[in-house]
Amino acid sequence: MLKIFVKNIKRAIFLVLLFCVGAFLVPRQALSEEPGDPPAVISIIRTDADPTNAGSVNFTVVFSEEVTGLGTGNFTLSGDVQAPSVSSVSPGPSATYNVTVDTGLGDGTVGLDLSDADGITDTDDGLPVSNSPYVGDEFYTIDKTAPSGYTVSIDLPQINNSNKDAFSFTFADAEAGATYYYSIDDGSEVTPPVNGNGNIITATDQITGINVSSLADGTLTLSVFLTDTVGNSGDNSNDTVEMNTAGVAEVYVDDNYSAEGENDGHTWQTDAFNTISDGIAVVSDGGTVTVAAGIYASSLTIDKSLSLIGPGLSGDYAFVDVECDIAAYIIANDVSINGFVLDDVENSQCDAVVSIGEGVTGAAVTNNQIFGGYAGVQFGANSDTTVTDNNIYGDYYGIAVNAGEQVNATVTGNNIHDNSTGVYISPSVIITSMTFQLNTITGNTSPATGIHNEADTSFNAGRNWWGSSTGPTHSSNPEGAGDTITDLVLYRPYYTDSEKTTLSTLAPAADSFNPTDLFTSGSFSIAGSDPNSTTSITVNEDVTLSVTAGGGISSVELPSGTVITKNGGGSMDATMLSSANTSTSDLSGFTTGTVVDGAMQWGIPDLGLEFSQAITLNIFVGTSLNGQTLSVVRSANTSSGWTSDGIVEPATCVVASGICTFQTTKASYYATTHETASGSDSNQNSSPGSSSGSPVPSCGDQAPQSVPNLFQIDAGSTQATLYFAPVSGSADKYFIAYGYTTGDSRFGAEINQSVSTGVISYTVDHLNPNTGYYFKVRAGNGCMPGNWGNEMKITTPKQGIARGIRYYKDFLSRIISFLPRHVSVLGTSVTSKKDADADSRNTCEYTVQPGDSLWGIASSQLGSGTKYMEILEANRILYPSLSTHTLLQIGWKLKVGC
Repeated sequence: MLKIFVKNIKRAIFLVLLFCVGAFLVPRQALSEEPGDPPAVISIIRTDADPTNAGSVNFTVVFSEEVTGLGTGNFTLSGDVQAPSVSSVSPGPSATYNVTVDTGLGDGTVGLDLSDADGITDTDDGLPVSNSPYVGDEFYTIDKTAPSGYTVSIDLPQINNSNKDAFSFTFADAEAGATYYYSIDDGSEVTPPVNGNGNIITATDQITGINVSSLADGTLTLSVFLTDTVGNSGDNSNDTVEMNTAGVAEVYVDDNYSAEGENDGHTWQTDAFNTISDGIAVVSDGGTVTVAAGIYASSLTIDKSLSLIGPGLSGDYAFVDVECDIAAYIIANDVSINGFVLDDVENSQCDAVVSIGEGVTGAAVTNNQIFGGYAGVQFGANSDTTVTDNNIYGDYYGIAVNAGEQVNATVTGNNIHDNSTGVYISPSVIITSMTFQLNTITGNTSPATGIHNEADTSFNAGRNWWGSSTGPTHSSNPEGAGDTITDLVLYRPYYTDSEKTTLSTLAPAADSFNPTDLFTSGSFSIAGSDPNSTTSITVNEDVTLSVTAGGGISSVELPSGTVITKNGGGSMDATMLSSANTSTSDLSGFTTGTVVDGAMQWGIPDLGLEFSQAITLNIFVGTSLNGQTLSVVRSANTSSGWTSDGIVEPATCVVASGICTFQTTKASYYATTHETASGSDSNQNSSPGSSSGSPVPSCGDQAPQSVPNLFQIDAGSTQATLYFAPVSGSADKYFIAYGYTTGDSRFGAEINQSVSTGVISYTVDHLNPNTGYYFKVRAGNGCMPGNWGNEMKITTPKQGIARGIRYYKDFLSRIISFLPRHVSVLGTSVTSKKDADADSRNTCEYTVQPGDSLWGIASSQLGSGTKYMEILEANRILYPSLSTHTLLQIGWKLKVGC
C-alpha cells in the first residue's frame, strides 16, 4: 500500500509540473483572448514635467488591452485650477493612450480620471471596461504666477580701482529656488554689458565677486530678474552706482575706518579706506594718499604717480609691516613716500624694504625709518631716484645697487647705520650720476662696513660723516678711524663733525705737490682711464697746494667739485699738473710802467686751462705792500698774452700779511702788478718783498685813526652782505678780508667810499655753501691803511636753501649812536624810523615789519639802537627763539618800553 501511495504522489507532482510548464509556454495573447476577460484601466500618469506653468499637459492612460471608442467625454478632471478641460485623446503604442488637458486659469492642481466607460470596448470581444470609473494616479501642480516683490541693491557706494573686480549686490524678498539673471551696463553702445546668473538659496542672497573692470567710467546700471522653477520670469529690479577708475585726488587711510564709522568726515570706499593698498588703488594719478598712524600689514605696489604721506617720525607711527616681502615696491614715475616706518620683520635675507623698479624716474623716499630687509633701499636698473633724510638701519645692505644696473640718484641726509653693509655696489653697475653726500655712515658691521664697491668705476662719496673726525678707514687714509670702505670709493672731503658743518681739507706740505698721489687717493679723478690723455680732471675734495715763495708761502685753493678742462676743449696730460713759485725776472711782455710784485704757476705749463668754478690763489708779494691794491693778470705762458680775462672781478687784491688773494676761472701763470708813478721799462719787475725794479711811491697820507665796526652780516648760500659803521675822520676806501679760520685773510675786497657817517654795506660773492667764514673790515686813506676792526663769524646755508641767515654783533654798545637821521646805504637814501615814527615811541607793543631788526626797532621806539637788549629781554618768554638768536619774524608783536 505504501509503495502505491508514493507512486501516486510522484504522478501527481509530475502532472502539476507539466501543467505549469504548459501554462508558461502558452502565448499570453492566447490567455488574454480567453472569452469573458474584459479590458481594464491599469494606470493614468503624468507625461510632462511637474510642476509646470504650461497651458496644456499630457497624461498617459494604460489599459490592459487595446480598446476602441475612447474619447474626451470619457474623462473628467480633478484638482483646484480654474476651468481646466480635456482637449484631445490620441492612441499610443499598444494599449496606451495620450490625453491632452488644457490647464485652465490660475495656479493649483489638475488630475485626470476615467469617469465614464460608455462606448469603450476591447477590440476583439467588444467587452466593456471592467473598472470604470477609474481615479488617476497623479496630479500636475500648475504654477503660472511669476516671482514678484523682490528688489536688489548694489553693496558699494562707488566703484573704483580698489573694488572694480569685486562688484556685489544683495537681494531682498527673493524667491528661494528661483534662478537670477543679472546684467550690468555702462550705458554705452561700445562696451558689452557684464552678465551672469545663478540660483537663489535664501530671500536675502548676496551675489559677490563680479568683475566690472571692462566697463567705462560713469553710471553703471544693474538689472536683475528672477525665473522660478517652472520658468515664470519676474520683472527687472534695478539699481545704479557711479564708477570712477580715474581716481580721487585726495584719499585718506586709517586702520580704524569702516563702513559703519564716521571716518573723520570722509566717505567710506570713496575717499576713506582702512588699507593703504585700497587708497593707492583709488587715488588719481598725481594724487595724495594721507595715512594715519596705525599698523598696515601688507606689501604696497605703487603703480601710479602719487604722494604717500604718513604721520611722520615725531609721534605715533604708520607702520608698513611685512614679512619676507617688499614693503613698498615703486614701479611708477614721480612717486613720493614720506613719514613711514617701513620694515621687513626679522627677514633680512628676503626682500628689499623699498624697491625702486626698473626705469622708474622721479621717485622720492624721504623722512622714513627703513629697516629689517635684504636691502633698506634697492635701486632698479635705469632708475632716477631721490633718497633723503631717512633712518636706514638693521638691513643686510642699507642701500643696494644691483649688478648690471645704470643708476641716477640723489642720496643725501640719510643716517645709514648698524647694517651689515651701509652701501653695496655690485659688479658691472654703471652709476651715471649719483649725488651721495651729507649722509651719516656709522656702525655698519660687515668687514666692508661703510661702502663696498665691487664695480669697475669709482664711487664718489665725498661730503659725508663716517663716525670719526679722521674720516673712513682705508689704506689711503692712514689716520681714518670711521667705517671701513673698499677701494674705488672717493671719500674726500669728509665731514669732521657729526653735525656736518666742517669739511676736511687736503693741504700737502709746501712744494710737495705730486699729481700721482692726488689721483691715487681719489682727491683728483679723470674722464676715461688714461691720465696722459683725458678731456677733464675733477677735484673731488677741497685741496690746498702750497709753494715756497721768497720769504713766504704762496698757495692755490681748489674747491671740491671743480672740473678742469683745456681751453677750447680737447685732451690734456693730467700728469703735467703742477704748482710752483715763479720768479718775476722770468716774466716778460708787460706794458711800459708795469711792475710785477709776485708770480705763481698753477696748471699745466704753457697750456690754457679753464675751471668750472672759481679757484683761489694766494701769492706772496711781501709785507711791505700790505694794504696796497694790486692788479692781477694771467697768461698761458711767461712771455705774452697777459690779461685779466678769467680773473674774478675786480681783478685786484688788497695785500694783507704779505699775501695777494684773488679768484680765477682760468690758468696757468699769474702775476700781481702795479703801475709806477712815471712809467718805465716793461722789464722792471720785482721779486716778492724785494726792492728791485721801480720803487714803490712813498706815502704821505694819514692813516685812519679809528676802526669800522662790523655789526651785521646777512648770509646766503653763496654770498654774504656786510653792514658796518664807518670810521670817523679821513677815509676814502674800506678793505674787507675773510677766510676760513680766525685771523685768516686769504680773501679780500676793496670798497671805494667817500667820507660817510651812514651805515655802509657790501655784498661778497663766490662763497661756498654750508661753510664757515670769518670777516673783518678796516679803512684806508689814500695809500695808508688803518687797523682792522672786530671779526665776525658766519656759516653760509646749505645749497638750495632760499632763506638766508642774519648774524648780529653781540654788543652794539657804541656804534651807530652817532648816525644821522638820514642814512646812506651804498648810495641809497632811506629815512630812519626815528623820524618816520617818532610819535609812536613807548606804545608798549610793536608789530614786526619786513626789514626790521632789533637795533632798528630800539632806535625808532626807544631812541637808541643800543637799547635793543631791553627789547630782547622783554620778549624772550613770549618768543623763546630769541634766547638763541636775534632773528625776527614778520608779524611778531613785541613788548617795547612797557
